[in-house]
Amino acid sequence: MFILAIVFLPDKPEYMVGLIMIGLARCIAMVIVWNELAKGNTEYAAGLVAFNSIFQVLFYSAFAWFFITVLPPYLDFPAASLMSALDRLPKVFSFIWAFPVLPEH
Repeated sequence: MFILAIVFLPDKPEYMVGLIMIGLARCIAMVIVWNELAKGNTEYAAGLVAFNSIFQVLFYSAFAWFFITVLPPYLDFPAASLMSALDRLPKVFSFIWAFPVLPEH
């Protein structure tokens, strides 16, 4: 997604940042779907999905910072500032990740 953002959206930095952030969020549900289609080991896939979920919660902010502020200047593109959002990303991402497993009231 980073390469797509650089190639197709060089003059629209807001869209470029959005595309990069969407690309950083892996679709863990597709792992389960493709595992079922391939008749794979369900328990092994569930373990990988759990590990991937934890990995996303822990490192999403760091990856967003790297791909949005550090890497673009090396390719002669302006770096976007994430300093105001960087402290909120883990909280928001954790909420989105944990919301489906909260008990109903």
